[in-house]
Amino acid sequence: MSGSIFVDCTLTPLTVTGGVWRGVSLRAAKLSHLDLSALDLRESDLSEADLTGATLRDCDLSHARLRGAILTDANLSGARLEAVDLRTALLNDTTLDLNGIVALAKAHGARLA
Repeated sequence: MSGSIFVDCTLTPLTVTGGVWRGVSLRAAKLSHLDLSALDLRESDLSEADLTGATLRDCDLSHARLRGAILTDANLSGARLEAVDLRTALLNDTTLDLNGIVALAKAHGARLA
């Protein structure tokens, strides 16, 4: 799946257990309530994707683009968020672990003491 491009797609219902989707373009895709646990999504484009209620536990989202993504009720526990800009993502009731909270704080300009 690495480098694949999905245009105007709805991928429900779907459960993916692991795998490499590095560099995949899922821009504006409807991915709500999917279980994408432990998926390698490094450098993927999830801009404006609807990930409402999705499970992204232990996903590698390093350098992924999430501009305007809807992550309401999504679970990002254990997700790697290195160099991910969450400033424009919708995060209502999103579950984040401590590393995710730190990444979010840094995206908003916080410095850690």
